[in-house]
Amino acid sequence: MDYEIKKVNRISYSGPNVVAVVNFPLNHIPARGYIFDAFIKEAYGSTEGAAKYFAERIAVIPKTREEFMLGFIFGNNQGMRFSRDMFFYPWEYSTDGNKSIRTIPYLTKDGVIQPWKIREKEDFWPILADEIRHFRISSTIEDFAKNLPHIANLEYITQ
Repeated sequence: MDYEIKKVNRISYSGPNVVAVVNFPLNHIPARGYIFDAFIKEAYGSTEGAAKYFAERIAVIPKTREEFMLGFIFGNNQGMRFSRDMFFYPWEYSTDGNKSIRTIPYLTKDGVIQPWKIREKEDFWPILADEIRHFRISSTIEDFAKNLPHIANLEYITQ
């Protein structure tokens, strides 16, 4: 698996509670996942463990019409145990001929797709808006997938 983990700093209280971004642009469905600070150590062992789990899950999703997969990764306290939760946004081109995307998000809990509608967290909205902006200004889907977008109130940590 060929993926990159980029740690991030939240530079403003109004920014999303993201600790890292995992980018997997060469997957059969290019993918990017935002790792939130909620129960990551308890559910995945570490940020790197969450990134690896995301990459493993993305690698086995069969490609249908998706051009890109966006994920939000976090742990969830289930009382006596912690679950591995991921919200997925499979992007596909709109049929109107414009460079626009549509998505029907879904939730997995410990790798199983959940049968109910998801409730989005408010931290998802600014990321989705900045990802869409990044998509629209990118010349190709490959360019979009390889390059990380600027997300308001987050900065990538250079090592």
